[in-house]
Amino acid sequence: MGAELVYKAKNVVLLANGERKTESVTYSLLGNITPEVPISYGQKYSKMGGNLIYVLDRIAAKELLNQKAQLKEKQIEIAEIT
Repeated sequence: MGAELVYKAKNVVLLANGERKTESVTYSLLGNITPEVPISYGQKYSKMGGNLIYVLDRIAAKELLNQKAQLKEKQIEIAEIT
C-alpha cells in the first residue's frame, strides 16, 4: 500500500520496535519532511487533520523520550502504556 493511499485515511497507526527504528521514528517527528524518511510525511498528514498514532516499544522510542520538550513544542502527545 502506497503512502498516498495511507494518507487518505482519517487515522493511521504506525507500529515500530527495536533499535533499528529509533532514528527514523525520531526523525519522522522532529526532523524535516524528506523522502529519505517516508514516514516524515506524516507531519504534513497531521497538519491536514489526519490522526497519526505511533505505537512503539521503549527501544524504538528511546530518543523521543529524551526529547519531551521538543515534542511538547510541536504539540505531540506521549502516552506511556505499561
